[in-house]
Amino acid sequence: MRKAEIGIIRLKFQSIDPKELVNISVNPFKTQIEEKEINLEIHIPEVEPITADAEKICWVLTNFIGNALRYTPRWGKIKIRITQRPKETEFSVEDSGYGIDPQTQSRIFEPLTGDGESTVKGGGLALAISREIIEAHGGTIGVESQVGRGSRFYFILPNSVI
Repeated sequence: MRKAEIGIIRLKFQSIDPKELVNISVNPFKTQIEEKEINLEIHIPEVEPITADAEKICWVLTNFIGNALRYTPRWGKIKIRITQRPKETEFSVEDSGYGIDPQTQSRIFEPLTGDGESTVKGGGLALAISREIIEAHGGTIGVESQVGRGSRFYFILPNSVI
């Protein structure tokens, strides 16, 4: 097991099944999904294990799923998808929620900051930490969204950390 540090966060790399990461991350939301009558679709083909910090990647997925659930109205849809390519694996959470305007999208992974009188809005601390975690894995993170049509948050990880 290899470790890396980002700030004060330690990463513990191990071989992990991407399907297991999704299953662990969805589990805490099952009751809320049922109560809001959300149509949850999970698309996971047969995938090979990846090298990652399972706890930290589950934290990012849980953040994405929680946000999708928060911003998707009753009877909406949330899709979770894994796409594996020869050297990388993409995880995405797509919702049929309210969507995010382009100006906010450009700052969504920045923390909220302020000087006491004005506030420059980012996505908050959780999305900023998510970016740090994914970048520490050598990956990329992003969002695609249209106001009134929903959002797709995703991250791409290398299949193995060198």
